[in-house]
Amino acid sequence: MVDDAGDERGLIRAVDEHLTAAYGVVVDDVVLRSWGNEQVELSYLLLNAAISASGGEADEADLWLVARAVAFAAPIPAAARR
Repeated sequence: MVDDAGDERGLIRAVDEHLTAAYGVVVDDVVLRSWGNEQVELSYLLLNAAISASGGEADEADLWLVARAVAFAAPIPAAARR
């Protein structure tokens, strides 16, 4: 977990910006609800459902990396930031 609240907000913002840029949808509510839950599969399923419901189609490999970052409140790996 990130100690500084400012850093944590920055990580959340980076995830939100990545998802918006990659899929053209805003799913920040799902990111916030899933943030730090330590449940990668649940985070993946929630993010995928939100992207699909918004008319987008997720790249599975990318979304697993993002879901792991969300679940463990960590930076998005460089591979996901294409």
